[in-house]
Amino acid sequence: MLRRVILPLANRYGIGFAIYCGIAIVSALSEWASFLLALSEMGPNAAAILAFFVATLINLVLSRWAAFLSVRPHAQVMLVIAMSAIAFAWNFLCFFLLYRYAGVNLLAAKVSGTFVGFGFNYFVRRFFIFSPIPLYKPVSVVLRVRLRSELGETTPVREWVNPLDG
Repeated sequence: MLRRVILPLANRYGIGFAIYCGIAIVSALSEWASFLLALSEMGPNAAAILAFFVATLINLVLSRWAAFLSVRPHAQVMLVIAMSAIAFAWNFLCFFLLYRYAGVNLLAAKVSGTFVGFGFNYFVRRFFIFSPIPLYKPVSVVLRVRLRSELGETTPVREWVNPLDG
């Protein structure tokens, strides 16, 4: 399974995934900072919701700019908000349960909740909201290596075509 499924996916989407990880870190830091700032003005539930919107906006802008190929710019705003809301529901549930019932520190509960939505957010952005066509070259092209398939065949480096070239 590793050679037939995971390696080709990692090859095709690896660079974009790494870039999205950077975007996720920036988004998470903005969420946590917004959360901490908002706590001085409102309760933890309202602060968590406000921080979600701040982080979602930052994630949308950075995702469109650096991580994914945009195919329907106007619909993407609503789709990102809707899918982020689903991820946030899990994020918030984790935060709430850890903070309220497990006695976990407020910020630690918030950080834990943030990680819950990461995988879901990447998956829906990559395959449903933005184009599944990678914005970046495959890892094998960038590293100038050839990957072996299950049958022992090689994937020629020259096969990759930049989707942005038309």
